[in-house]
Amino acid sequence: MFKSNVENVESTSVMLARGRAILHDRHQLTEDDLPMVAHVALSSMPGRRGALLRTLVCSPEGQLTVTDAQKALDVGSPNTVRETMQDLAGIGLAVMDTSGHPATLRLPDSGRWVWLRDFPVIPFQGTRTRTCQLTT
Repeated sequence: MFKSNVENVESTSVMLARGRAILHDRHQLTEDDLPMVAHVALSSMPGRRGALLRTLVCSPEGQLTVTDAQKALDVGSPNTVRETMQDLAGIGLAVMDTSGHPATLRLPDSGRWVWLRDFPVIPFQGTRTRTCQLTT
């Protein structure tokens, strides 16, 4: 069931990008189509996942501690943040390392979401710069 949900998200994202290309009289997708798809994907995530993923992608080191995430999300409880971090790790969008103290969340080194690690710009609000705004 999870696999079909992921495939559904991927096919929906491609359809959104294709629709945008058509609206701009193009028959091919370009990088110009990515900001809208990224916005829809990140703003459609349940709960705090989208904001945490934005924060993680935009972090200079590509990783966050529970305290970093707590501050970025303006959440009082470290347990709430830890649960959100575990959620992102559970769906493969991040890797959580609990072997050290403090626990950290980082972008994956392999797997279907590895492109997040090397994507030069996560476009927010139609920009092509790494502004890393947390608004959706």
